[in-house]
Amino acid sequence: MVDLISVFKRYKHLTFQNRIHIFIRKITVPWDVILDNFPAGHTLIDVGCGHGLFINLLSSGRPGFKKYIGVDADADKIRVAQQIEDDNISFRHIDFFDLREAADVYSIFDVLYLIPYDVQDKIIKHIFQKLSPNGYLVIKEIGTEPCWKFNVNRFQETISVKLAGITLGEKFYFRSEEEFTSLLKDAGFMVKVMKIDKGYLHSHILYICRK
Repeated sequence: MVDLISVFKRYKHLTFQNRIHIFIRKITVPWDVILDNFPAGHTLIDVGCGHGLFINLLSSGRPGFKKYIGVDADADKIRVAQQIEDDNISFRHIDFFDLREAADVYSIFDVLYLIPYDVQDKIIKHIFQKLSPNGYLVIKEIGTEPCWKFNVNRFQETISVKLAGITLGEKFYFRSEEEFTSLLKDAGFMVKVMKIDKGYLHSHILYICRK
């Protein structure tokens, strides 16, 4: 796993708020498990990339992709992400549906809960259509069980979204593990579900979906 100092060094400049946000994301998500189970590929598109932390970790700790593309609706976070200098990496402030490139691996980490259910459906179906045969979609989301972990996450997100304005969004659109699995299978994916929340306050679930 790439250490936090190495992560920060890849950015030219980070404000105190940027550092706190990235620090919290780094220590509250089991990135080592995600990286260990992340599929190989040629091109990665990270949807809702934020400050670019995952692409930073993946390209540093487990290089192999020829092209990394991060997209996000938050222009401020994209400006921070664009400080990472690498010829194989690009970050764009763009609507996902306007992105012309396709990829053989897509990732979406802790984003869908901020997007209305009908748009979640469209995103997943759109990715399935764009994926090449045997391509992958990897989703990390928060489960609704156990209840106490879910409530910890809801409290944290209420502060981040509605009070501090750190994350874009107005309402929450959480789904249970069963609802997510059904949604992905209905779109045509073969789905492997991994609960990766041991030792963490949040009920992290990893969905590895193959076309």
